[in-house]
Amino acid sequence: MSLIEGLIIKTQNYQENSKIVWILTAFDYTSYLMRGSANPKSHNYAYSNELTKIRFQTSDRLQKGFPILTSGEVVQNFSATKTNIDKMRMVIVILDMINQLANHIDDKQTLFSFCNQILDLINNSFHPLYLQIFRLKLLYLLGVGPIFSKCVNCGTSIKQGTFDLNNGGMVCVHCQNQTLTFFDPDVIEVIKFLYLTKLVFLSPPVLNQIPNYLLEISQFLDHYYEHFLGFNSRAEAILKKL
Repeated sequence: MSLIEGLIIKTQNYQENSKIVWILTAFDYTSYLMRGSANPKSHNYAYSNELTKIRFQTSDRLQKGFPILTSGEVVQNFSATKTNIDKMRMVIVILDMINQLANHIDDKQTLFSFCNQILDLINNSFHPLYLQIFRLKLLYLLGVGPIFSKCVNCGTSIKQGTFDLNNGGMVCVHCQNQTLTFFDPDVIEVIKFLYLTKLVFLSPPVLNQIPNYLLEISQFLDHYYEHFLGFNSRAEAILKKL
């Protein structure tokens, strides 16, 4: 049987020495039983921890309703992230969002690739905007991405206009009196750039040239996720209180 590559997103101790691990792959987001993996002396302890990319095999048998992960190997342990508190604060929120939202996304292959990209970026470099970039681009995979190319009211193609937050997109000059919740156009220009630019081109030197609207972008996304998905990250809410 060939090995499957996946990202361990969440773990939970199970019974005396085992764990349930939630793994995102290019095919699904599924929980597996890893017997004995809670014991640091176990051979599979190293590939049973959160924020670890592994290759693994599973058994066809189920135990207590869980498929059994029988063997594996570490591909990437993201050590630079795990030893940096600022990176970890960011990644904790990302893992929480993946855990809560992954099964609302049909295109697991793109989700898996995107998660690998953003986690590698954070591990190899750092910029405070990376979390907001993840949140912003995830909206596309969730099917509720903001609309910048046309008026959300009349459908007219536009290059400039006002962003109506409650309707999730740009509004032309003829429809502006029909909208209620506008957002700062300078901030929207930055959000549009981050949303439409491929992740590979959003390096720290590029992001450092962008006006510092980190707080405004975060507030925009808080409202957007709440309005369109009824979603608030539990991990982010806790970290904001610390």
